[in-house]
Amino acid sequence: ELLEARSARYLNGSIDLVYFDGQRYHIADYKSNYLGDDLADYRSDSIAQSMSLASYWLQAGLYLVALHRYLQVKMQDYQIEQHLGGATYLYLRGMNGEAEQGYYYWEPSVEFILRLDAILGYFAEDKIA
Repeated sequence: ELLEARSARYLNGSIDLVYFDGQRYHIADYKSNYLGDDLADYRSDSIAQSMSLASYWLQAGLYLVALHRYLQVKMQDYQIEQHLGGATYLYLRGMNGEAEQGYYYWEPSVEFILRLDAILGYFAEDKIA
């Protein structure tokens, strides 16, 4: 079931954090969204629903494409399967240090990233000397 993307009128944002886990690069995004008074309101299923309502899946995909493009330029031996990880969404109001509490990790397929990359295309500016 597709949920209405209420905030998909424009795109504006920046990656909060890029981190390296010793093998792959990932992005992290901090969220202060209020999902409820109980810590149970910040379990992975509730966060996934919040991410759908706020179009965060698209945001994560775009951020990962940006990281993919950056790594292609900066790493001589870059291989997407080996070097690109996923996206961690950290819901600060629900974090208490327990597993599966207050965060959601999503790692889309390599095919997804490459297709989104192709859809976005490339911007090249011809410079006249």
